[in-house]
Amino acid sequence: MRVVIQFCLEEALALQAGHPTTPALQQVLQIIEQLCGVLRPVHPGAMHPLLAPYFTVDVPNTQIAVQLIDRLLASSAVAAAYVEPSITPP
Repeated sequence: MRVVIQFCLEEALALQAGHPTTPALQQVLQIIEQLCGVLRPVHPGAMHPLLAPYFTVDVPNTQIAVQLIDRLLASSAVAAAYVEPSITPP
């Protein structure tokens, strides 16, 4: 199961550049590390404002996904967080 996270632009650019310096961003990274692991950019190295904000985290189950999303949405660094819909053939 994959959680998609859309960061606010300033935080997203800092993450893409490898400089997560804001306190809100540091808190988000701690939450991700505590609950499940690794934050990955959807578009690594992107600096374009439409591509840079999107990151993913793989989680083992729905319970952790819900907990992660709830905690992320409480942060000022996160614009959106949701479970990536599964794609099924028609």
